[in-house]
Amino acid sequence: MTAPGATPEMGPGAPGDDTTSTPPPPSPPPSSPSTAVPARPSWQAALAWLVLAGVAVAIDGVVGGLAFVAIAAVLLAGLPTRLIGGLGVLLLIGAPIAIVIEGVPTDSGVSPAFVTRSLLPHHLAFAGLILVCAFALIDLAPHLRAWAEGDHPAQDDGPPFGTAIGVALVAAVAVGALVACWAVLGA
Repeated sequence: MTAPGATPEMGPGAPGDDTTSTPPPPSPPPSSPSTAVPARPSWQAALAWLVLAGVAVAIDGVVGGLAFVAIAAVLLAGLPTRLIGGLGVLLLIGAPIAIVIEGVPTDSGVSPAFVTRSLLPHHLAFAGLILVCAFALIDLAPHLRAWAEGDHPAQDDGPPFGTAIGVALVAAVAVGALVACWAVLGA
């Protein structure tokens, strides 16, 4: 005899019967980012960081150093690294805006002296490039490590353009860069 409202297929262990069901196994506790211990950088990474910060300070003084301090602050505070990239983009956007605000020079005013008279756009562009490049490297590092650890087919066909054409392309680019530098310095 079946219970009122029940079908003959229903019985102990049927989908609607709660009398014999066992509780589901406990799910593992979710790992929260606050409990995860970040990896300590190696001494090589710390040394490379100091060398790059020193180069930035040598190139752009306090502004270069502050850019590295901003990167370190974001990383050590555990903030999203997108803040580094976003701040870098804002600084790069600010460089041409600063030039327009300070006044675009006339044709006769364009010279190396223009850069030395107006260092704000230079500082904005340099700090922005440091931040954007650092964000790109930080963002790509896990993917590059995974790719480097993976299997790759051996390349046995040489350089993509061949040795002679590759050397000629590199030489042409190098000569072009030297001619451009000579033209800029001669102006």
